[in-house]
Amino acid sequence: MLISTDIPKTASISFCNSFLTAVRKRLSTHYSTYPVPSFRINQETSVASYLKLLGNFERVRIFLYPADRRKVDFLIAGTQKGGTTALDAYLRNHPEICMANQKEAHFFDGERYFQHGQISYHEYNSLFKPKRSHRIQGEATPIYMYWKPAPARIWQYNPRMKIIIILRNPIDRAYSHWNMERGRDNEPLCFWDALQSESQRCMEAYPYQHRIHSYMDRGFYLEQLQRIWNYFPKHQTLILRSEDLKKNPKETLDKVCHFLGVNCFKSVEPKNVFSGSYVSDMTGKEREYLINVFDAEIRKLEQVLGLDCGNWLPNRKNRRLAKDLPLNLNSAMRFSRPHIS
Repeated sequence: MLISTDIPKTASISFCNSFLTAVRKRLSTHYSTYPVPSFRINQETSVASYLKLLGNFERVRIFLYPADRRKVDFLIAGTQKGGTTALDAYLRNHPEICMANQKEAHFFDGERYFQHGQISYHEYNSLFKPKRSHRIQGEATPIYMYWKPAPARIWQYNPRMKIIIILRNPIDRAYSHWNMERGRDNEPLCFWDALQSESQRCMEAYPYQHRIHSYMDRGFYLEQLQRIWNYFPKHQTLILRSEDLKKNPKETLDKVCHFLGVNCFKSVEPKNVFSGSYVSDMTGKEREYLINVFDAEIRKLEQVLGLDCGNWLPNRKNRRLAKDLPLNLNSAMRFSRPHIS
């Protein structure tokens, strides 16, 4: 950004500071959607000494550079295996949205960025290369909603951040997660054994959450949403269902665009990024086990969010929650899950 103005040779540092304040005020109209950036004068000598070299009211060219890049405006924060890749792909085609140059920046769940008192956002902000047409910036890292320290870190970075969450049936999500890790050679156990040993394996990552073997734990959405709402008002969050994005992409994307304050897509070509090959089908015993695990969670989720998740629980009218099954891994880590033969 280059600003030219007439400045007298007797201009003081105080005058130049006033000038910069006026510049910021003028720019506030252009940056109405974003925080107005701070500026510094790019020169080696002092402002006063530099200006004295010029004649009275000579044209002075002052180069101004933002001290901090424009902040990210929204996040697709979860859930893993819920359709975040599809939503990311759709939004990359929006003319007003700049997505990060890679999906899953893994900044707010990256412990190495927050080990010292002074946090640098330079590496994170450098992932975005906005064009003139771009009004907002965003990225998709689905572990953010699951990673406990992430909401506080996001709030510290931008308290006005908008957060999009896509929820998927936690039963199917758990199996899809296991299948992905199996395909990556990160999971030697069959699905049933992985479920039975999850609480013990997750303890190995304490005090953090387990990034790989948290098949059931990631499905307890209410606790994760509450952590986000502890820092962000609910009107800054948008909760969607994975099946809606898959079956009705235009309608769902209209909700996203209204939420983000950008124009809606004129048309939407469905993207086939949902399907993947499975090593095997989930067995009836495994599904029955997960239905019992998530029954109460799904019912409560419907009450809190006002979403219809009836298709997540087959024969729900005749189903009762198994009282001996823990409702989340906070309690599961205190005792072993019951064995079902």
